[in-house]
Amino acid sequence: MNDEDKMKTKTLLAVSLIASVVTIVLMEPALAQGIDIGGDTGGDTKWYSFIVDGLNLVAEGVGAIVAVFLGLGLMGWGAWGALKGRLEPERALIMVIGGIVALAGPAIASGLLSFIEQ
Repeated sequence: MNDEDKMKTKTLLAVSLIASVVTIVLMEPALAQGIDIGGDTGGDTKWYSFIVDGLNLVAEGVGAIVAVFLGLGLMGWGAWGALKGRLEPERALIMVIGGIVALAGPAIASGLLSFIEQ
């Protein structure tokens, strides 16, 4: 990837971020007025409740996927180490710490989102 492509990517990301922020700023007052978006209960719900529910669902799914890939990665690392005749404990430790962080992230996100919803 050359410098011109990197610049185009950075510009695209910057424009996307600015457009997202402007959209949120313009829409927030209208959404904060308590629009009836229905929901399962049929009554008024908070305008952000569907976003929080969606993010909770994504966080739970990410945690499950990371757990599976961490297990498979450690199994593959062990098999490869057995074939080569050399295991590198530093690499295993880094994989386990990365897995713990990746599994704790969704739990922390769920906690923060439930705090926002109260």
